Amino acid sequence: MAGKPLLILTGLRLVRCSLIMGIKIYIIAILMAGFGGLFSTVRIAMCFKRMGTQIFILTALVLISPQANSNAEAWTFAVVGDSRGNGYTYKDGVNWKILKNIAENIKDNKCDLVVFPGDLIQGSTKHLEQYKSWRNAMAPVLNARIPVYPVRGNHEEWGDANGTHYKTFVNTALKIPQNGPQGPPDERSFTYSFTHKNAFFVGLDEYFHRSGKRHKINQAWLNTQLQNNDRNKHPHVFVYAHTPAFKVSCSSSSTGALYDDPSVRKNLWTSLHGHGVRAYFCGHVHFYTANMIKGYGTPELYQICNGIGGATLDPYEGNIDKNHVIIGKDKHGEYRNVVEAKNIGGYYGYNLVHVDGNKVRIDLMVWHNTKKYWETKKGIYKGSYTVN
Repeated sequence: MAGKPLLILTGLRLVRCSLIMGIKIYIIAILMAGFGGLFSTVRIAMCFKRMGTQIFILTALVLISPQANSNAEAWTFAVVGDSRGNGYTYKDGVNWKILKNIAENIKDNKCDLVVFPGDLIQGSTKHLEQYKSWRNAMAPVLNARIPVYPVRGNHEEWGDANGTHYKTFVNTALKIPQNGPQGPPDERSFTYSFTHKNAFFVGLDEYFHRSGKRHKINQAWLNTQLQNNDRNKHPHVFVYAHTPAFKVSCSSSSTGALYDDPSVRKNLWTSLHGHGVRAYFCGHVHFYTANMIKGYGTPELYQICNGIGGATLDPYEGNIDKNHVIIGKDKHGEYRNVVEAKNIGGYYGYNLVHVDGNKVRIDLMVWHNTKKYWETKKGIYKGSYTVN
């Protein structure tokens, strides 16, 4: 059973000896030991003869395989973003038809958990009523006891800047970990981390520390979390927040994003890369794009922008050259060293992430609304990756 220490058995040697005067003595023993993949020996000595007694010694080296550990078992989780309504078509604050369809598919895929990088609802007013609508749409997941871990987007902040309604909702309906920075400001329920099997997750809030359009996260707290993670137990590290750290559209966000402050972006990305993070999930932009960020060394760290959970879809406006590198300078004078590994426009859906031992594959589940079927786009960026 997973989590139990390996059984150590000692004793039991088998030695059959023919001794003088025809007396036979039988002693039985087997020596077996398992220490997580270490070798142990089983020596069997039989029938020795001295002064006329034959000697036979047989030595065997046996590899004891480590007991199967749940941390190495294959499992999946889902990433959904931006399920909000537009305030006109979906007056309850949520595109509940699309979101419920996504929730049912997540349940059918037997996901272990769901991370949700913000914009669950439209916001502005009647937040608790909108959260109730979101919870109803997510009923297939929640009723299956699949935990959901969201962070705030700008629409959760809209009309609830201090997060009072958001905190009430996540602490009653979702049971968010309470290990975030205590401040001031107190970010518990908004920023947090948790482990699951062989993975470590960090959800980041951008709205307690922002200055206008320049979004910020609690970088010092994040650094400590990443440093304290035991990568022998949790080699896979997934970090998520609402907005992209690197711009993926020619249009700018009216409410700001992490990419609006190059120093914030650099500190975030340097920290993530230095601690073995391979995937950063975000939303905010309402199309799908997976990006490899250049200039930070290898192995690559990908930004997965997934804002296709129900909000009105945006047209894909990436300005890319023949090598799929976003060209031109942003307003801060920096080149955007972003490689477009894949972009998908015009569809709703979510990411289905497969973790199998030290390997990860990130699929995109695309909903074809006209013909009513799900399409799986496997390995949406370069197939998969392996952690060392």
